[in-house]
Amino acid sequence: MFNVNRRVIAHFDYLIILTTLPIILISLKLIYEVNPSLTIKQIIYISITIFISLVIFLIPIKRFFWLIPFYYWMTIILLVLVEFLVLPNLEHKDGLRFHLLVSHCSRVNLQK
Repeated sequence: MFNVNRRVIAHFDYLIILTTLPIILISLKLIYEVNPSLTIKQIIYISITIFISLVIFLIPIKRFFWLIPFYYWMTIILLVLVEFLVLPNLEHKDGLRFHLLVSHCSRVNLQK
């Protein structure tokens, strides 16, 4: 059904999988310690990600080379739309407050 180029498989960097696997396993363990029900969500997200990655890996990119400029300009248009159509009340300001609080607390501790 799929004609996978063997050169792609031969030149694939399997070290990426070996380095991300421990990160995934550690994150699953840490999430399980906080809330076991969130672990199931995380497993679903990881499964979806692996499935999408396999589908993208099997796509013959040379056949769809004409899509690359279209995809590029679509992402540029989306970035411009986000810049102009974002609502001002959706801005996240708590992170800035937290950062200022942490920097203030660290100065107080250094002065003691």
